[in-house]
Amino acid sequence: MFTLSKLIWLGLILAAIWNFFRFLEKRSILNDKNSSHSEMRANKKNSDNDTLEAIYCSRCATFTADQECECADSGNFD
Repeated sequence: MFTLSKLIWLGLILAAIWNFFRFLEKRSILNDKNSSHSEMRANKKNSDNDTLEAIYCSRCATFTADQECECADSGNFD
């Protein structure tokens, strides 16, 4: 029949199995979250590596991102 010790052991076994599956579920959720964060970081890293073309100005010896240097309009270096 059902004795108190058998019910306690059954409860302990069920609790252990329940906690084991909870552990596996949390682990898979964390792995999914970490993989999505690493993908986001990789995408951000790739977008940060977009280069901006710099143009050298021979008049003022600087680099600029515009097509023409601002010193070319001022006429100070003629």
